[in-house]
Amino acid sequence: MLGEALGAHPDVAYLNEPRDLWAHDPRANIWGPGPGVVVLTCDDLTDELASGLRSRLEARVVAAGRSRLAEKTPINSFRIGYLDALCPDALFVHVIRDGRAVAASIANFPARGRWYGKRDAKWLRLAAVADRDGLTHLVKVCGRDRFRRGLLEWRLAVTHARRSLDSVPPERWAELRYEDLVSTPASTVSAMLSAVGLSSTPEIVDTMAGRFSATRRSPPAPDEVGIEIAGGLLAELGY
Repeated sequence: MLGEALGAHPDVAYLNEPRDLWAHDPRANIWGPGPGVVVLTCDDLTDELASGLRSRLEARVVAAGRSRLAEKTPINSFRIGYLDALCPDALFVHVIRDGRAVAASIANFPARGRWYGKRDAKWLRLAAVADRDGLTHLVKVCGRDRFRRGLLEWRLAVTHARRSLDSVPPERWAELRYEDLVSTPASTVSAMLSAVGLSSTPEIVDTMAGRFSATRRSPPAPDEVGIEIAGGLLAELGY
């Protein structure tokens, strides 16, 4: 919803999970066979890769006839250092949402290939990240349960994003809560527009705020295993 709202701004071209664009770097493709990895840092970006990716990003902006680009791909939570090196003037908007709701959303995806890739390609790569973070025991208790897997992915994504953003100058990133976007969309959108330097008029704010609607379901309560997987992050974030 946030990506679509940004795409409603007259200055912004919006890309919703452009996997074809990122596939210019084969390591960015984690949904199928190949050399893909979840975490990419500034050390992974060569001059050749950067030139190719920048030209592709610029072409999307030109084709849309806009002056700014907003891109949303969830796995980029693990690639902020890479993106920062690619576009040193990039601004980051990090959206926090209740991990239970995130996990439930992931669990609702069709079972085959939609979220974790063919033959669990993405999940196996996420498991490798968890292994490096000392969380192998949590990978094991997840098994094939997609709610538990989603909860672990949420924990990894939030912790990696926040850790990386700590190295980005504070004026170049903002953190929002999904719950604020759906409960007080106008004021939250206004604050975000200010943070990313986009023009703000009552008409623009109303158009963007109209993209947000709250889900009516309460997030499911995790069992003891789910609480272990979340590792205190739910409570730390106030959920």
